[in-house]
Amino acid sequence: MNLNNSPVTQHHFQGYDFHLKRDDLLHSHFNGNKARKFADLLGSELPGITQLIGWGSAQANSLTSLAALAKIKQLKTDLFCRP
Repeated sequence: MNLNNSPVTQHHFQGYDFHLKRDDLLHSHFNGNKARKFADLLGSELPGITQLIGWGSAQANSLTSLAALAKIKQLKTDLFCRP
């Protein structure tokens, strides 16, 4: 995943022309701010790391991305949510 290569699309809406940087298209599991948040971990070797632990709300899509990262890196994961 190359964060510098997020596509830029051109749009026209209500008389305005604008460009939109599409970080939502970077990766199926890592998009938007999560792509930038987890990019270093995704691209690095993690010697000595065996488990990832995440915490957030039950609706936090960052936990889904963290679980995908753990699966890609073949790490165990524990995710905790507020009641």
